Amino acid sequence: ESLEHRKIFAYVLTKKDTPAGLVKPRLMVTSLMHSREPEQLRLGGAQWIFYAANLTVIKMCSGLEVIQSLAAGGLAVSLYAIGRLCEDYKKGTDPRTVYLLDTREIWIVPIVNPDGYKVVEDPAMRDVRKNRRDTCPMNPVRSGVDLNRNFGYKWSGQYPKCSEE
Repeated sequence: ESLEHRKIFAYVLTKKDTPAGLVKPRLMVTSLMHSREPEQLRLGGAQWIFYAANLTVIKMCSGLEVIQSLAAGGLAVSLYAIGRLCEDYKKGTDPRTVYLLDTREIWIVPIVNPDGYKVVEDPAMRDVRKNRRDTCPMNPVRSGVDLNRNFGYKWSGQYPKCSEE
């Protein structure tokens, strides 16, 4: 749940029947950490996911491999990938998709920052990219935490509360 009590949805794609004792590698795909990143990009679902699942250098978070969906357009890519992977797996027409879902658990979180995403519907707030934590009451556009800069390992340093960063 978000700061403003919006639900954060995660979709888990995998073959349901997994042999007892087998732990599948997990890949987490996220998008819209920055609320001002609209859906502009189109990529082939299985091809992109297959590439992401085989990356060796990926952000680590809570034991899951995490990759953010190519910044702008991530929401469209995430939603397209969910539909495409499910459809291709059900039909069995793409061996890469069947392999991925048989051997991995793919978590897709299309909107990591639902509060910010809601705020950018207002034309006056289109530049908001942070979450809605009240860090700068005198300037709501600059208020909040940049979720993309709050990982514990080799990320940006400290910034003033009203900084664009």
